[in-house]
Amino acid sequence: MQPGDSLYIYVGAPYSAILYKCLITETGIPPVDDEDRRWKSLIKLRVLEKYDKSLLGRQTLRQYDIVSVRGARYMPIELIRDIENHSLAK
Repeated sequence: MQPGDSLYIYVGAPYSAILYKCLITETGIPPVDDEDRRWKSLIKLRVLEKYDKSLLGRQTLRQYDIVSVRGARYMPIELIRDIENHSLAK
């Protein structure tokens, strides 16, 4: 991930849907020192769009062969195009 990249955020139960499109504005941010530090570096995001929970839910994602989301993934270009063109609007 690099500054300028788009990032879509999937939120699990109870939503189980892509809810946000963000822009990565900064990478390589050192985490705050604490005892429970799990991350080597952090990123800064700016929210560009917020989607209704019914728009990009699990049923819609299955149409693009996405059956589970467990961490960072690449999105099919067809899904990105349909989101960008608002083809998925209900």
